[in-house]
This record gives sequence, C-alpha cells and structure tokens, in this order.
Amino acid sequence: MVKILIKSESDLERAADYYHDAAFYLNSIKFDKKKEEFSLKLERVRWEETTVKMNLLFLKLCTAPRNASAITFNKVTNMQLSRTEEFFYNSEPADFIDVIIYHPDKKEIDFKCIFKTVVKLTVKELNGVFMDLNENLGKAHFIYLFGIEIGRH
Repeated sequence: MVKILIKSESDLERAADYYHDAAFYLNSIKFDKKKEEFSLKLERVRWEETTVKMNLLFLKLCTAPRNASAITFNKVTNMQLSRTEEFFYNSEPADFIDVIIYHPDKKEIDFKCIFKTVVKLTVKELNGVFMDLNENLGKAHFIYLFGIEIGRH
C-alpha cells in the first residue's frame, strides 16, 4: 500500500509515479472551504505490479491490478475547476491526471489532465498526501504492438 506525504516539490514529483494517468470522476472532487481540505478519489493502475501474459515477437499482452487511491491537500483556501472538453468514463464525466504542478511563488497547485480538465488550488503551503485505499477495482489489460499501446480493457 502506497502512502506519500507531500510537503515539497520533490515529494509531489515522487507521487507522480503513482497518480500519473489515474482516472477520476468529476463528482469525486471534494473541497471543504471551512476545513480548508481538498480531496480527489482516483482509479489507479498499479503499474509497478504489471505482469506480461503473452510476449510474441512484436506483440505483448500485459495485465495490472487496479485500485482506488486518493490525493488530499490541506490548508487550501480556494479551488477552481474548468473543462474545455467533454469525456465520459463508465458513463460519468471524468478525466485522467497528466501532471500536478506546484507554483510556490503563487501558492497554487495546478492539476492538468488529459482531456483538458484543470483544477487550480490556492494553498497556504504545500501540505498533502497521496495514498492507496484498501479497495481493489479488478484488473486492467493492455495490448502493445511494436512497444506502442494499441488497446486497453
């Protein structure tokens, strides 16, 4: 079970190994202004546990477990959400995290996503945690041809 305290930019970069490409539903974004807390529940493929099921000359079939994770930030004073594209995952509005950037000069955290969702947090300081939740979501299967992903199920 992964748990990373995020108190510095290097902690945030280390957490990227786990949150990058993680799916989230827009209704899983929670911001409690009174408690100054932001949280986001993710569906993460545990790439670190990938197994190769079939490996032919130019074709590879891999599988990896999926589980629920969460990223939480405290001391958040404001949150803004914008979307420029519509994307649905399991019939729900969703996106996939590409990168999370901390701007210490502005005291802002930007979530940039594959389908153009942007979450911008204003914070008093960088104070968060990324952690796996004890919730198994099945397996993800990937097909690669010449090292390029061509299918996912």
